[in-house]
Amino acid sequence: MVLNKLQKLLSVGAVALCVSFAASEGWSAVYVTGSGTPFPVTAQATVNNSINVTISTPLALGQIGAFGDAADTAQMVMTPAGAVTDDTVGASKLIHSSGTGTPGVVDITGAFFNTDITVGMDTPVDLTCGACADPAIFTLTDVTTDLTTPGSFLVDAVGTTDGAGALTINYGMTIDTQLLVATETYQNGVYAGGFDFTFSY
Repeated sequence: MVLNKLQKLLSVGAVALCVSFAASEGWSAVYVTGSGTPFPVTAQATVNNSINVTISTPLALGQIGAFGDAADTAQMVMTPAGAVTDDTVGASKLIHSSGTGTPGVVDITGAFFNTDITVGMDTPVDLTCGACADPAIFTLTDVTTDLTTPGSFLVDAVGTTDGAGALTINYGMTIDTQLLVATETYQNGVYAGGFDFTFSY
């Protein structure tokens, strides 16, 4: 069937009117074609920028041995994969892992899918032994992740969520012994510290 110009316009208007009714919840009216009367249609959007963050596995360096003096420091590095490099060059600057540590794991869910997330790591708190008398400390020197951009305390990490809006972050840590004064020693005990994660699109 061939439609003339006016019939075509009326047909298009009828389709648009049908769509408008579908988009409007609980509202209808009789519309007179060609009257010039506006036909209002509502629209809405719900913003949800929240993401769910869970520390699945807290980072733990496990049991370590540590000595120090007033002249030298030693460093221990745990990678995001859990490999540990320690410093055993001389008893005066020794830090040694028993191999019982685990890297940290953070899980992100409920984020935008297939989207880059910037991960900041800052505000380090050195590892101290609260139950020890006049203990030495371990300086929390740096943190790194297994993301595409691994990041550090100086450079943000960057990772991409999957099709479900999830991202897993494995992270490791670097600590240093300190230069000791006469009364400080690395005593037996639990040394605890930490840092802040921040997340943004």
